[in-house]
Amino acid sequence: MNARLNSGLNFGTYQTKVGDVESAFSRDLRTFSADAKANVVTTKCLTKVLTPLAGAVDLHASALKAWSGCIDSYSCDINKGPEADKMQKSWLRAGKLTDRGEGNLSSLRPAAGE
Repeated sequence: MNARLNSGLNFGTYQTKVGDVESAFSRDLRTFSADAKANVVTTKCLTKVLTPLAGAVDLHASALKAWSGCIDSYSCDINKGPEADKMQKSWLRAGKLTDRGEGNLSSLRPAAGE
């Protein structure tokens, strides 16, 4: 998502991407029972990878809501003002959380026998 945002996305494309990520993220986590999650997702993975990525997903949803609200308001300027600031801050924080989660994922090693 970070690379796509840097190259520019229109609202419709961003809305689709955020929806896809939200859907995949929640669907994939719901497919496991609590016992299966305990066997598949280690505490380290949960705290170091899934938590930052979940935060990034939430921040993208927040930015999408701000963008959508701005589109619906005639007095809103998407390029400046509080809505633009909120979107930029959300995107910056989401990018940092995504980078952290991805970096942590690459540093995790499978436990013996996995």
